[in-house]
Amino acid sequence: MGSNDVQLAQNALRVLPGYKPTDFDHWFQSSFLNCRSYKSTTSDYAIVEFDLDKQHPISLPDEYAEFTDLINQHLSTCSAADPWGITDVDLVVLKLHDQPDSSAGRLLLFRQVFIASLLKKLFTKESITDAERRTLLQTLSGLNVKQAANQDSVSVETKRSHLKSVFAKTGIHGKQELSSFLISHLLLEVAAYQSRNPSRAESDQMFFDYVDQYMGTYVRASVIQESPTRRFRLIELGDPAGIPVICVHHLGILNFNEHEIAEIRRLGIRLICPLRHGAIGPLDERLTFEEHLEHAIAGIDLAASLIYGAQITIFAMLSGSIYVNHYLHRYPDRANNVILLGASYKPKTVRPSASILKKNLHELASEHDEMLEATVSFLLDKVDEPAQLQRAMEETHHYCDSDIDVISELFADKQQVSAMQHRLKHSANSIVHDLRAQASCTWQPLVSNETAANVHFIHGASDQLIPINGIQELVSGKENYQLHVIDNAGNWMFGKHTPTAFSIVRDILAG
Repeated sequence: MGSNDVQLAQNALRVLPGYKPTDFDHWFQSSFLNCRSYKSTTSDYAIVEFDLDKQHPISLPDEYAEFTDLINQHLSTCSAADPWGITDVDLVVLKLHDQPDSSAGRLLLFRQVFIASLLKKLFTKESITDAERRTLLQTLSGLNVKQAANQDSVSVETKRSHLKSVFAKTGIHGKQELSSFLISHLLLEVAAYQSRNPSRAESDQMFFDYVDQYMGTYVRASVIQESPTRRFRLIELGDPAGIPVICVHHLGILNFNEHEIAEIRRLGIRLICPLRHGAIGPLDERLTFEEHLEHAIAGIDLAASLIYGAQITIFAMLSGSIYVNHYLHRYPDRANNVILLGASYKPKTVRPSASILKKNLHELASEHDEMLEATVSFLLDKVDEPAQLQRAMEETHHYCDSDIDVISELFADKQQVSAMQHRLKHSANSIVHDLRAQASCTWQPLVSNETAANVHFIHGASDQLIPINGIQELVSGKENYQLHVIDNAGNWMFGKHTPTAFSIVRDILAG
């Protein structure tokens, strides 16, 4: 791999530069190093250490033993700085190191069938031929067009034609961009596979059950163990080869149904959603509010590290905008676009929430910590009764007819109601901390325009919970701020408003 790909791999795996002994331990021990597939008797991927100073640079796992001599021979004839790789009939081997003068490093091994399956998910509209896939993988391995042609005993023009066809079919124009794109997805696919390994999935089963039962296709769910004390649940949905957007969820977690996900995919958008601690199933440890906030900021940053290229777009839904506010305060220069859907910003001049339930919960979050947990626990005990749940939602939005209409449509769909019950019942800790975040947020980065990003607000004209005049006041006079209004929408901009909202997102990305 080239140096840019190595950097991307480092970001995706959350490892430190220099390859110290502990760099790969946590993530690789639970994925590559413990790589036997639970669905198969052979491994689809593995990682192997190499040392060019040794007579036999590598020793492969038993299932790859037939390749040991072949790879050792190649390693012994290449220099330490060579961006070396090999594409075999069955196997793709990538050399991974970030020190040009280092003779040691690691090899990433992938079965061809594993990569072929991933390409079908990524590029569903066009069929990539075997010859094109081989050329693509040779490029990934670091070979130039002439080297690839010599390896296959074909003309340079033939290889160049294959590469042009790959660019046309994928919509990615540039070998480095294509290589980075594939490395990122290969590593995430490994994470998704290994997250579901029965030996380590017990505490995440509620999370995977939710994704499988309610989110349809295409959705990729994974759990990334960044360190012994910090884990992240990650959901990707929409078009896997689309424009990547980091999605910061609201208190209700992710409530896109299969039709909404299909629309997001049709628009060519890939949402990467890091879940906050305790969302859709408890994690092993309880966090303080400050620790929860740090986990949320780190989750956004993890998602950003998984995107190739420099253009980072963050999309926040409702109260998710509070966490983006904290992220922008910490990292004002990292995002190119920030899109806030129904931002929960209220200036002091706007009257408090008309919802007694919301007002009381925010007061508890500000002043009565233990009482807040007990109240949320009591309310979540009621979610098994759809009528009570609907009344609670309608009470929160009762001043807005548009919101009442959307809520009525939601509760007419039994699948959607069941999904919401699942999310709420298994996210108590996350919900409590989200209410604390809403009660304590200062909004200073957005009010003071501290960020270098282009900030876009998508807001309902009829929003009574977060009146639009407050957003208009915030946007006024700021050249990099823009307000996009959905005329017939209130605060709840999902369901029938999803196509309009994401059409605006797509226009912003195109611009």
